[in-house]
Amino acid sequence: MRRITKPAWLAPPRKRGRFAAWLVFLLATVVVLPEVLRPAGKQHSNDSRSQPELASGSGPAYLTAQQRCRGPNSTESVPRLEVVESWAAYQPTPPQQVTLVTQVNLARQRLGKCRLDMLVSQCRSWPLALVAAAYAPQLGAGQEEAAAQHNVTSLADARQQLAELHHQLRQEGKSPDTTSPYGNCNLHLRLYTEVCTLDSLHQFPANALRNRALQMAETEIAVPAALRHAWEGGKEAAATAAAASVVASLSDSQAARQAVLLLDVDFIVSRDFGAELGTPAGWEDVRLHLGVAPAIVVPAFQAKLGELAWNAKGVVQPERLAWGKQLAFDAVAGGKRWVADNLQRGAGLAEFNWGTCARRATNVSRWLQSKDYYRIEYEKNFEPDVIMLRQHVPWYDERFRGYGLNKAIEFSAMHSWGVTFLVHPRGFVVHVAHPWSDNQQHSKSTGKLKSNFASFESIYATEVLENRFYPVTAFADSCPLTMGA
Repeated sequence: MRRITKPAWLAPPRKRGRFAAWLVFLLATVVVLPEVLRPAGKQHSNDSRSQPELASGSGPAYLTAQQRCRGPNSTESVPRLEVVESWAAYQPTPPQQVTLVTQVNLARQRLGKCRLDMLVSQCRSWPLALVAAAYAPQLGAGQEEAAAQHNVTSLADARQQLAELHHQLRQEGKSPDTTSPYGNCNLHLRLYTEVCTLDSLHQFPANALRNRALQMAETEIAVPAALRHAWEGGKEAAATAAAASVVASLSDSQAARQAVLLLDVDFIVSRDFGAELGTPAGWEDVRLHLGVAPAIVVPAFQAKLGELAWNAKGVVQPERLAWGKQLAFDAVAGGKRWVADNLQRGAGLAEFNWGTCARRATNVSRWLQSKDYYRIEYEKNFEPDVIMLRQHVPWYDERFRGYGLNKAIEFSAMHSWGVTFLVHPRGFVVHVAHPWSDNQQHSKSTGKLKSNFASFESIYATEVLENRFYPVTAFADSCPLTMGA
């Protein structure tokens, strides 16, 4: 009979030192072997804190992210936004596609025009669906003089600007010229307002607007073709109601095919990346990797701040501003090789927020050499641009207003709920240079930025690390998993 030889490390122990040998054998088979056989991407996190599980024990907390929020308590406040007007997407969006989600501040006329120009640039860089929540606050009755003094954008002006922009981008998207530089952004716009004080007028409620844009993205799915005429004919109310009924009837497998790219309006997307995501193969690649890690990080770049020559008030000379913008446009047109070459030559491009914990974990040096996805570890204050399945994105905490750390608390919560991060090996975004926003100037000059830092540290320590964080929103009644404030 043929004798089958076992591998040495699986061979039974000899009599000599039998107890110790059996102990080593058991450790090897019970502890080491499962780790050897563990699939790639399933290694344990090196975070010493245990990840919170759902009350039902059905999996990591991020699986029910969209069901979790709470209302403000007696010492907290959130923006009370109202819809002014909507401009529907030009055509229904299939579920097997990534929707870009963003927000636009139109609070003051001069800076609002700058933000609208950014939205145009972003739309032209992105050939897929894009939803944007725009914001035009008002000072209220009897404050017309103060509104004029502070250059507040009226609702009539905001409506007109958005309507013209929506029409312009729609016409560009229909261009038969295949050499046109424009992407085919399928734009869905909605204008929100709130009654503000003079102080809150300068504190952009970015997280509240991000939440409204995420709510808008819920309807960016495949809708029966017969409804297309309702969109194109301006009958948005009927079309939106019909789309909502389709959303309600989605199965879990269909909901899992809705993905979003979370991106601020002052970034544009690599042309090659957008084109790739628009193909079945590109979508399938992202979908499969979202099964390995719930968040795919997209590296970000910007013009070197030193070469933009900012002054103390965040103003850039026009010729340097034009240079910075053109650098961004050249980068997204040139692709990853162009970026790598520019960085190697020191020709103006840099990592976004280089060297800070906001982006450092992305490890751009590795990305430049990598042809494959790679896993990264979360670090505190990390706030990358990511692609996620829509159902896994937590609501943003609306207690944060003004500039600073409004996204950082979101990603700290994601991490505590079990979200892990992969970096996309080809995609990237680039920041488009601009003067400091009114929001940024106000936060830095009044101490609001320091206040946001203090709020972040308090919420991080008392809620996130204690596994009791529920984002505070104005729509807590719609969250099945909530808690008393």
